Amino acid sequence: GAAIGLLIGLWLFSRKNRLPYVWSLDRIMIPVGIGGAAVRLGNLFNSEIFGVATDLPWGFEFLRSNKWLYEYAPAAVHPTQIYEALCYLATFGLLCWLYYGRDLARRRPGLLFGVGLVGVFLTRFFIECIKTEQSAFEKGMLLDMGQWLSIPFILAGGYMIWRSLARPAVTEAVWPEKTKSHGRRGK
Repeated sequence: GAAIGLLIGLWLFSRKNRLPYVWSLDRIMIPVGIGGAAVRLGNLFNSEIFGVATDLPWGFEFLRSNKWLYEYAPAAVHPTQIYEALCYLATFGLLCWLYYGRDLARRRPGLLFGVGLVGVFLTRFFIECIKTEQSAFEKGMLLDMGQWLSIPFILAGGYMIWRSLARPAVTEAVWPEKTKSHGRRGK
């Protein structure tokens, strides 16, 4: 719901300010990695959405979680929240480098949005493999609900990457110079 609201609000912002929607999508995608990492750290602090049992030395015991106490104790479990947070921060770093270091938001519209979608949702898809089921109906499913929900976003991200690379790179300013109607008022 929040993502849909964000996309609608971003579309309204782009329309009001006469900006291409993809311009706004490229720029909003950069902080999404930080937001996703913060959400996963919140899951860690709340002892929720963790992984299956592990013998790895960094496994966690979620003493405040009834799910852990009744299904996994005394075994440690994968701290999948940390795994996801680190991957989301890596996606954020990559997007910053593409934006600031390579100027690809201007030269390849849509590329950052596509890379961000693939980075976030491919991470989620693979880490779901070691997470515990969130709902009883997921038991016995080939893919869990998080994986099914990730697939359309991975495909959309791949399409955006392909689309941005299939077109010639923008080599000069896309936006016309600001006119009096777009500049500061009163000058």
